[in-house]
Amino acid sequence: MEFLPIAAFWALTLLALLGDGKSLVYLLFSALSFGSFAVIPPGLTGGLTFTPAPMVSLILAARILLTPTGFAFLYQTAFDLRRLLLLMLYWVVAVIVTLLAPRLFAGQVEVIEVRSTILLLGSVPLQPTTQNLSQLAYMTISIITVFAFACVLKRPGWWTAILQGLLLGGVVAIVTGLLDMAGQASPIGAALAPFRTASYALLTDVEILGAKRVVGLMPEASAYGGLCISLIAALHFLGRLTPNALMRDTIRPLVVLGLIVMAALSTSSAAYVALGAFAGVAGLEWVWRLLTAGSGRTDLRRLWREGAFGIAAVMALALVIMANPGVLSPAVDMVDRMVFQKTTTSSFKERTMWTAVSWRALWDTYGFGVGLGGTRASNAFVAVASNTGVLGAALFYGFLAWLFLRPLPDSPDVARKAMAAARWAFLPGFTVGLLVGTSANFGALGALYFAILAVAAPSASRVERELRPRRLIRNPGRAIAFSRRP
Repeated sequence: MEFLPIAAFWALTLLALLGDGKSLVYLLFSALSFGSFAVIPPGLTGGLTFTPAPMVSLILAARILLTPTGFAFLYQTAFDLRRLLLLMLYWVVAVIVTLLAPRLFAGQVEVIEVRSTILLLGSVPLQPTTQNLSQLAYMTISIITVFAFACVLKRPGWWTAILQGLLLGGVVAIVTGLLDMAGQASPIGAALAPFRTASYALLTDVEILGAKRVVGLMPEASAYGGLCISLIAALHFLGRLTPNALMRDTIRPLVVLGLIVMAALSTSSAAYVALGAFAGVAGLEWVWRLLTAGSGRTDLRRLWREGAFGIAAVMALALVIMANPGVLSPAVDMVDRMVFQKTTTSSFKERTMWTAVSWRALWDTYGFGVGLGGTRASNAFVAVASNTGVLGAALFYGFLAWLFLRPLPDSPDVARKAMAAARWAFLPGFTVGLLVGTSANFGALGALYFAILAVAAPSASRVERELRPRRLIRNPGRAIAFSRRP
């Protein structure tokens, strides 16, 4: 039975690969919802789990970068301090630390096993494991995906394909969540089993206050809730740049609303905190756009429409509460249990212990780190630092600081708006990652944000000038039309 979904996945991937490449973008964002599905049987990989999203990312990157133009772009941006040099140096450090640390400090440092279940009993001595290789592979795929996205962002049709792919990814996340809910009272649950073949622990039947936690086809509720929040932020901020009015103004808000509902049903404390972070960031971003909108009628009209919609939603909620004060009691009890009483739970104590042990492991290795997959933390900063050392953390967070501090381009075009939107979209997930992040991997959405912020701004850089001459020679008219696009 497990063979059928695996065969279907690889058939879809092959069909997308044989096309123009944009279909791989749709498949990539759709695959984000299948975090518990092993597309290669773990028995053939020594117990390692390769999920759909990293595999599609790898194939997409290979299709884009393994060409003369793609390789030239990769070479020049990787060694450009104004582009992706810091990220490339971080990857080099991560490779060195991951290959050396588990052997240099084997048995001398206490760590938290990455493949352990969430109910962890204690730390174990550091030793080389298959998780070192798998986490290094995932990190490598994420980084080359940054280069792949950066290479195609200015090509005709790719930006639209990415925005549509995000929308499709949101729809798939909602559908998988609904299927998980329906599986509790129907035979659908058995049909979902072939998509839950990962070799690590799957917490798919957990209840909180008598309600089943929605996990979709992810390993656990917190992973599903985190996925929903990530897509909410991407669609809210980046999705506004979708050129199709129907998708932008009608379908997108409905998908965002559906994702908010599914994130709430995941009953994940991290998802609830992330929803609050998203609401705060969205409010700040609305004020920022209002102050910087200028005299453009279209932007001002959209801003006031968004503001009116938000006020109407708050007033409607207030009227419902006034009419039936107890209507929100179940939701309030759930939030109180999962957020405000979180510090009294065993989960909070265990996650605190993960971070403490991982932080101590960093200093027990004299700041060198234990390697990717060497230990598990519950804080993104500690995860990066403990896995890749002080130098790795300095390079990675230095790269993030540069992305956010570099000035936006002066021209009011799509690239400027995309860079601003990517900064805002990155913040909710980053904020929550500092509270509950367990690994140094930033995934496909992080790769997209990094690509937009590092390379997407229009400029007369040497790389962009060298990528266009062939088009100018073959078809001058088409090239000129393309050059006018953002």
